[in-house]
Amino acid sequence: MTNNPDSTKLWRFASSPRSTEHLIDALEDASSPILHRRDGETTLWSMDITDILRAFARECALDAIKVSGLEVPPIVMEYLTTGAESLREAAREAASDAQNVRLTEMVLAAAKEQELE
Repeated sequence: MTNNPDSTKLWRFASSPRSTEHLIDALEDASSPILHRRDGETTLWSMDITDILRAFARECALDAIKVSGLEVPPIVMEYLTTGAESLREAAREAASDAQNVRLTEMVLAAAKEQELE
């Protein structure tokens, strides 16, 4: 990773205070989906990569599910595999509900183990 403005072909999000050599590093500071490709202090081009970031996030989630063997609600799997915008909110709610159930189970199990329950 570099913060050197004289380096060539760097990535920077519109909201970011720094440019980086590796795009994945630029995500650390991103609060906007507007990506700039820069050569030193010159912006070569800019692009809204919202759809690309969503697709990347879905791929990462699918990879994590595959590796972990987690069971996820069917609507979540459908959204992750299709990317259908019409399913996004329902998938988010189902995932949130499932996460809440799992976290609650973990906390109650820990409380029982510590003889608090």
